[in-house]
Amino acid sequence: MTSQKTPKPKYITNASLDSVITRIENIEKTMATKDVLNKVALALVSLDHKVDTQFGYIDRKIDTLSMRLIDRMDYVVDRVKVFDRQSTINGQRLGEIEPVMKDHEARIVALESKKRS
Repeated sequence: MTSQKTPKPKYITNASLDSVITRIENIEKTMATKDVLNKVALALVSLDHKVDTQFGYIDRKIDTLSMRLIDRMDYVVDRVKVFDRQSTINGQRLGEIEPVMKDHEARIVALESKKRS
């Protein structure tokens, strides 16, 4: 006779069935539902819109500030050009007036020495 062991049949008990059901319920609790995913997607779209709005605001502020800065720099450059022109003109005038002043001083000294004599 060959000795063949017949496998013992496994029976599903209420305890093992409850254990499986509890594990499935725990998995369901941790899984996201379609509604939750839709809410997350809507929140992301709303957040994306808010971020775009803020970036637009920042871009406008940067443009405004850069234009103001450029205007101020143009003003300073213009003032430097005016000062440079005035300095050049005043230097030329001083060059023209200096010999005349020396001549004038010499005449005053000559007149004063005539009065004393």
